[in-house]
Amino acid sequence: MLLAAYTLFMIPFILIGFLVVYLFSCDPQDSPRLYFFDLIGAGLGAALFVPMINALAVYQSLLLLSVMGTFLAFILLYPSKKWTLAAFFIITVFLSQLVHEPLYTIDKKKGWEWIPGHFKKGSYEQIVSRWHALGQTNIYRITDPKTRNDIVMLSPGTFEINVIPPPEYAYISTNFLAGTPVYNLSKEGLAQGNSQIHLFSQSMEAPYILGGRPRVLVIGVGGGRDLFMAKTHGAVEILGAEINPGIVKEMSPGGSMYDYSGRVYTMENTKVHLIDGRHLVKNTKSHYWDLIILNGVDTFSGL
Repeated sequence: MLLAAYTLFMIPFILIGFLVVYLFSCDPQDSPRLYFFDLIGAGLGAALFVPMINALAVYQSLLLLSVMGTFLAFILLYPSKKWTLAAFFIITVFLSQLVHEPLYTIDKKKGWEWIPGHFKKGSYEQIVSRWHALGQTNIYRITDPKTRNDIVMLSPGTFEINVIPPPEYAYISTNFLAGTPVYNLSKEGLAQGNSQIHLFSQSMEAPYILGGRPRVLVIGVGGGRDLFMAKTHGAVEILGAEINPGIVKEMSPGGSMYDYSGRVYTMENTKVHLIDGRHLVKNTKSHYWDLIILNGVDTFSGL
């Protein structure tokens, strides 16, 4: 299938390559102008593709771009029929957006984070599936207690939290390779299992032995677990960086996980920025933070 997909997508590149060479050969003296517009077109295509992914997802964006490219080609070939072609273009764009994005099959060898491929349907509920510039982010609320325990056993460090017993959680997966839990830290979620905070019950809390009421910088906030643990240890100021726009949207006010998470992104003296962690560190105060947390940021999602 991969070979078939690459072969299919190579066809327009080959044809466009011949077209560009043909245009340059028709008027070699005008090459600078042609090259200028070639670069402008490529730049606009690259710039528009990101907002198109955010609005239409990848599959519909590719369909729309294909329809637009075909329409422009026919306008050049048949300029006298532009109104007929325009009507055909509008109808085709409308029909193309009715096509649903296919269900993706993920190689199970990649790991367990492809929730639909590893766990029974009744054990989870899909809350969100969102495309953005970094890929696809999915959120699954794990409703079955046994499944929650099974997942924790697969990656214990990912799920450490100083609340006993641990409350229900949802799992955020990006590209089915990089994930982060979101615990139900709302009042209702904690009351459901009579969950209580137990300081220094987890190995992840070891840095807080060094001192009380620290100023904490968290790189890769994800589902907010590190924010919550910092707050339980009396952090006087918490600053977080999260590069994934899909996660930030769902964890922020109005998002599907905002109330569920106990509103950890907007706790008192807590700020979370949609930004690359290195950029945030470079532009924050030197020698200001007592503790910098980077928890599980070494993922393959970027690849």
